Amino acid sequence: MRVLRALPLLVAALLILASCGGKKEVKKAALTGDAAIAKEAISLAESLKDAYLRRDKAAMKALCTKNGYLVLIGSIKDFDSAEIEFTPTRVDIENSRVLLYTQWQGRWSSNGREFTNKGLAVFELKGSPLKLNDILRANPFRQPEM
Repeated sequence: MRVLRALPLLVAALLILASCGGKKEVKKAALTGDAAIAKEAISLAESLKDAYLRRDKAAMKALCTKNGYLVLIGSIKDFDSAEIEFTPTRVDIENSRVLLYTQWQGRWSSNGREFTNKGLAVFELKGSPLKLNDILRANPFRQPEM
């Protein structure tokens, strides 16, 4: 009698275990449209930052339009070492122009003195692939301000 009462519970438990047993591969959806553009913009800003910290002018030039390179190279100050952290906060996409709003904070060392600063930069990006065309607001590459 007990076996008959326990049989439905046993069958239910086996069905639950069988349905949970298979491992399904989770596929990530490919980014399209605005999400892909935003990801590209954030990646470009990180690449620019890395090139700046390495003082790699060729890499910076490759990531900029002609105007963007002039803005970037004209603002760079001399430093011995630097650390910068970017935190993207917003991306506006307007036809052929992308505006990446990025909060930044950094620390620069120059001639034995240390400088810290933070701000909100707006990177204007254009083209396909995206390239830096201008830096609006607080330019992190204009540091250290003495």
